[in-house]
Amino acid sequence: MIFTLNRYAIVEELAQLGATVNNVGTNIDKQVLHFTGEDLKFLFNTNVESAYHICQLAHPLLKASEAGNIIFISSIAGVVSLNVGSVPYSATKGAINQLTKNLACEWAKDKIRSNCVAPGPIKTPTGDDHFKDEKLLNGLISITPLGRIGEAEEMSSLVAFLCLPAVSFITGQTICIDGGWTVNDREKLIATVSSEFNGKLNILVIKDEKFLNGLISRTPLGRIGEAEEASSLVAFLCLPAASFITGQTICVDGGLTVNGLHINND
Repeated sequence: MIFTLNRYAIVEELAQLGATVNNVGTNIDKQVLHFTGEDLKFLFNTNVESAYHICQLAHPLLKASEAGNIIFISSIAGVVSLNVGSVPYSATKGAINQLTKNLACEWAKDKIRSNCVAPGPIKTPTGDDHFKDEKLLNGLISITPLGRIGEAEEMSSLVAFLCLPAVSFITGQTICIDGGWTVNDREKLIATVSSEFNGKLNILVIKDEKFLNGLISRTPLGRIGEAEEASSLVAFLCLPAASFITGQTICVDGGLTVNGLHINND
C-alpha cells in the first residue's frame, strides 16, 4: 500500500514523463542442467518483471506527455544464440525484445513509442573483468566485423537519439549495437519486400485511398511517415555517435512490421 501511495504522489508531482529507460539486468553463469527454479525466478524477476512493472507505473506519465518513449536495454543474446553460460539469460532478453514489440502496438494509441537497444560486447565497468581475458577478447574481436568492442557512449547516443521527436515514426524496433555481429537477416528482408511489391524496391507513391486506409489501419501509430523522419535516422547513422552500429536494418514504419494482429480502429 505504501508503494501504491508513493506512486500516486510521484504521478501528481511530475505530471508527465518524456522517457523511461529500462537498464536493469543480471546473469547467473550456469549451464541449463544446473539451474534451479529459484535461479530462473530471480533472472526473470530482475531482467523482465522489473522492466514490465516500471512500464506499468510510468504509463500515465508517458501518456500525459503525448510523446512518451520507452527504451529497453536488451542484448544480442536475445537475438542470436550465444555461449554466454546462461540459456535463461538469453530467454529473458528475448522476452524484453518481444515486450518492446507488443507495447509499441498496444500503447501507440496513447502516443507512446517503445524501442529496444540490444548491445553486443561493450566496454562497461561490469564487463571489463571479462575483457581482461585476452583469449576471450581476441575471440570477440575476431567475429565482430568492425574488429573491436564497443564503447558505452556509442550505446547511450542511440538511446538518446531514440527519444528525440526527429525519430517519432520509429517504434517496436530492436536495434543491435554490436559492430555487425548479428547481421543475418538483411537478404531475407529484401526478398520479402521485393516479393510483396512484385520485385519493385523503389519508393512507392501512395495514391490509392483504399490501400492507404488499409495501411494506416495496420500501423500502430495510426499514420504514414514523413520523409524527415526517415532522413533524421539516415543522418544519425552517419555520425560518429553511431560508430558501432553496422549491418542493421532499422524499420521506420510506425510499428507496421512488428504488428501481427492489432488493428487501429480510430
